[in-house]
Amino acid sequence: MSAGLSFQLIGGDDEFLVDSKAVEAFNRKRREFGDGAEIEMIDGRFGTVDEVSAGIGRFISAAQNLSLFNPKRIVWLRQATFLGETQVGKTQGAKSAAESLSAFLKDFSDPDAFLLISGSPVDRRRSFTKWVESAGALTYIALPKDSEQLIPHLLDKCWEEKVKIDHDAAAALIERVNGNPRMIMNELDKLITYVMNNETRLIDYECVNSMVPPYGDGNFFELADAFYTLNLESTLRCVRKHFFSNKDARGVLGNLQSRNRLLIQLRTLHDGGWIDLRRGSLSKDALGSAAAEYALWFSDVNAKADTHPFGQNPFYLSRLAKIAARLTLKTLIDFQLAFIETFVRIIDHPNDQEQIIQQLVLDCLGRPSIERQP
Repeated sequence: MSAGLSFQLIGGDDEFLVDSKAVEAFNRKRREFGDGAEIEMIDGRFGTVDEVSAGIGRFISAAQNLSLFNPKRIVWLRQATFLGETQVGKTQGAKSAAESLSAFLKDFSDPDAFLLISGSPVDRRRSFTKWVESAGALTYIALPKDSEQLIPHLLDKCWEEKVKIDHDAAAALIERVNGNPRMIMNELDKLITYVMNNETRLIDYECVNSMVPPYGDGNFFELADAFYTLNLESTLRCVRKHFFSNKDARGVLGNLQSRNRLLIQLRTLHDGGWIDLRRGSLSKDALGSAAAEYALWFSDVNAKADTHPFGQNPFYLSRLAKIAARLTLKTLIDFQLAFIETFVRIIDHPNDQEQIIQQLVLDCLGRPSIERQP
């Protein structure tokens, strides 16, 4: 928001991200105004045109209302639904009401007042939104095309709470909950509370890994993570843990196969001189050159897919690279063949899935012949 303005519009594509950013703006201004400031919140989830007109009228009235005790006041029209292509928002009545709001805001200037409007969706093509943006009062939060783009939101939240989160931890948190913005911020709140009394006040990768449960497809991540540490005992513990609450091994096996397929390709690219896994991080230029060379074999090397490494999340790819650097191509191919054999065994013996996965782990990790890179 530009300096000197008494109002701000926060809008975007995702209701949760928008509301979280609006809460931050509200709390920041409340601290600035002090505890005695008058506060009024208006629910902007209007269901009819009449409700839109009445709600905007209440908002304008509250903005103009002066307190006898403290001139400082904050008026927040929260979770407004009339500024986008919703059923109510598309009506001419709602658009006219928005224009009356812009007419009021154009002439409104009061250093003792802060008017906050937030909501989703917000149509940036409308005259109201265009005017707010031209006035420098629009904060627009687009839905990230890549989950990696959620990291700045995590950093902002941590800065607001005076704790730190390193990049690997932020990326791991996003991966753990499959990029769901609401779940990410909910889990981040828990992590912030946990580290608040620590001397470092730092959320690191180990903190995320130990405290954030996997969601959705992530239920299979823990076992796959354990498998690729090549530690037999911890992997067998994860097998028992998984089958304590799950009966089906297909998700586990699918995750192992998908991950191993990427590891085989990374190891092949390394052995072929395209990339260097020993660097600790992968060169984007080197990956780009390899992608151009092998584009013929994939439908779209620039798209995110589990069939090739070129469109993967950078954090996830860096983790895979560290694993691929430790294992030979022969070992990875042996793993993949073992996964295929295990899949066939599960089809033939669907009631023995836990025992079959245990045997897979013993066959792959229990033998001294695993070939590792020095």
